[in-house]
Amino acid sequence: MRIASSALAALALAVVATWVATSRKPLVAAFIAISAVLTILFISRWHLAGQKRRRQTVHTSKRTTQTTSKRTAHTTSKSQRLPPSLLVSGTRPVGGPLPTSAPLPISALMEAPRAPVHTAPLPTNATSLNAPARIVDLTAPGPGEILGRYQLLTSVGQGGMGRVWAARQIGSRLERLVAVKTTLCTEDEPTDVRSVFLNEARIASLIRHPNVCGVYELGDQAGVLYQVMEWCDGASLRQVLDGLPNRRMDLPVAVLLTMKVSAGLHAAHQLEDDDATAMHVVHRDVSPHNILISRNGQVKVTDFGVAKARGQLQNPSAMGELAGKLSYMAPEQIAQTEIDHRADIFALGCILYEATVGRSAFDGPAAAVRAGGLAARTLTAPRAIAADYPKDLEAIVMKALAQDAKARYQSAEELGVALGGWLARARGVVTEQAIAELMASATGKLIDDKARRIQEAMKRFPAPIPLIETGTGLAPAPGTIERPTLPAGPAARKTRQSAI
Repeated sequence: MRIASSALAALALAVVATWVATSRKPLVAAFIAISAVLTILFISRWHLAGQKRRRQTVHTSKRTTQTTSKRTAHTTSKSQRLPPSLLVSGTRPVGGPLPTSAPLPISALMEAPRAPVHTAPLPTNATSLNAPARIVDLTAPGPGEILGRYQLLTSVGQGGMGRVWAARQIGSRLERLVAVKTTLCTEDEPTDVRSVFLNEARIASLIRHPNVCGVYELGDQAGVLYQVMEWCDGASLRQVLDGLPNRRMDLPVAVLLTMKVSAGLHAAHQLEDDDATAMHVVHRDVSPHNILISRNGQVKVTDFGVAKARGQLQNPSAMGELAGKLSYMAPEQIAQTEIDHRADIFALGCILYEATVGRSAFDGPAAAVRAGGLAARTLTAPRAIAADYPKDLEAIVMKALAQDAKARYQSAEELGVALGGWLARARGVVTEQAIAELMASATGKLIDDKARRIQEAMKRFPAPIPLIETGTGLAPAPGTIERPTLPAGPAARKTRQSAI
């Protein structure tokens, strides 16, 4: 091509030279000739550059194809060494019928994998890949067993309708920790219990706020419903208060914590659906048990299991029980009349009262409260218990605890603003680090014990090997056989370069 371009340029030059020699205006003819020659040379160079780029693209494509073929052959050879007894999916070995999943009303929360994924969990006493696999009984999930893409490690809490597990994500090099909440019932149990569980997942998954515990995923495997939630490595506010001397927090720290809970609740109260229609969410169970504090002092509201919202799947009063904890219920909630978000503000006032005074705002047996209703509850002003209690903070607490909902703060945000004003006047700046230090002093041993149990479970139950469907059968998922390693040091890099 280069020779053809040169010949074409020479021929054009000869023609133009002849024309210049016979022309009556040699200067104009010379200028036109030079422009023509330069144009021909530019077009020739541009064409050659394009050919060079195409050759480089073809060469790169060939190298990529060769590398992919080698990796595929290497992965397939590894998968052939895995014994068939280790290829387990759900509750049945691979090759047999897989357990079916019932369709969920909240299909938007389900994640559809790109390819069928099977996991090969190792038994607790396995020393090699040739050990027999333990078949999982998902009707009563336990430590080491697998739900979806998550392996249960150890139980960290249990309520009336569910159990919370520390779990790790499998099939990923990150192996991040998550909280997995499972129902304590199966498909044979009442539908209302399952509806409550689905309601909680639906509401919590729609809220996006740093002070609300997020829900990542909802699954149903072999009749067991489970939620995958954000992991909190700390403790609940209930555990913190129980571990403090006199069960009382420093006033500025308690106010900052309440402000953060107010922000999370305000986000829930303002929640809208896809049509921008207000959902009118009411948590109905705001209590120290449902406020989580992480090691670094982050505060999160959790457990929307008995929340009330427009368009929910289950009537909150259909189960015939008073939802929530009596010590933190607003008067209208105990009377079982119509309630709105101001019931949560009353509960938040109860929490602030308890955290700053050192005792519950409404003490007394639950049976007496049920029998006597509102008459059985008496509220003592904070300054009547602690004479040094700030008067302006007492005014905020008492307004949040007003018997009439119209006399309370009309939004959680309004309460948070009032608390922020008091905090600015009282002590200036208080950070999450103060919350973290207070929590560590109260529950340090409890948190360390939980971390130790998780580490022991991770050693006891090795991470399963995820397998994916390929054209030739099952093979380990890419990137799951080889674990990530630290970058090589200078000496190792020098040795590697000399070897190359």
